[in-house]
Amino acid sequence: GDVDLSGIIASLPYDDVIVWDNSQRTNLRTSGRYAAFAEARHDVIYVQDDDHILHDHGGLLRAYEPGVITANMSRGWIQAHGYQDCAMVGKGAIMDKTLPAPAIDRYLARFRDGIVFRLWADVVVTILNPVRHVDLETEELPWGYAGNRMNRRPGFRREKRMMLARARQLR
Repeated sequence: GDVDLSGIIASLPYDDVIVWDNSQRTNLRTSGRYAAFAEARHDVIYVQDDDHILHDHGGLLRAYEPGVITANMSRGWIQAHGYQDCAMVGKGAIMDKTLPAPAIDRYLARFRDGIVFRLWADVVVTILNPVRHVDLETEELPWGYAGNRMNRRPGFRREKRMMLARARQLR
């Protein structure tokens, strides 16, 4: 990618770290994290974006429950964006390796929209699975709101609304 991940990688307490780098592999956008599950050695997987550092991995691990996506999101963020039934996993989440694929397959069987799905795969995966929110502090890295970020794309809010509606239809 276009940012230095060394600080994030150094903060991770896990023995199996896989980075899906869209500049070095097929550009799957945020759905690349789920493609990387196939390479993971463990049955429980931690994911995050490249613009935050979670320091309390112990808190996230203690909140983990099999069959549930445990995602780090503040209550204020959840309320402000209508994410009560889903999660954005960018600030850290832990889940069973088997949870994303059935949700993704279900979505793609109904909708074929390429880049929009690749950008919003987290919505699909978390709406079509049980989610538990935790509120753990993260360190926001300076490039989180750079001009080339997903949240700066033209149509960002429209795409988000569409993906939330589509995934909710599939429940």
